[in-house]
Amino acid sequence: MCLVCRVTQPRNLMFRLVKVQDDGIAPNPDGRIAGKGIYLCRSGECLTRMHKERRLRRLVAEKLMPGTSEWMQAGGPGPKESEP
Repeated sequence: MCLVCRVTQPRNLMFRLVKVQDDGIAPNPDGRIAGKGIYLCRSGECLTRMHKERRLRRLVAEKLMPGTSEWMQAGGPGPKESEP
């Protein structure tokens, strides 16, 4: 479920971010990093809203590791392709 808009989507269609030890939030595209994970829609609307709304900005946007916002704006990795 997206932290911003609260819409449920398949995990491969969302960004996964995880809290790391140094109290920052880093991207976790393959879902292999252990820890508290949060999901965000890949829509630009949810990314913009995350930076605008005070509660989301304090909760997430201010703690993002360097380069994470750019990674999300670029679209991150695409949905995983299923192999035949």
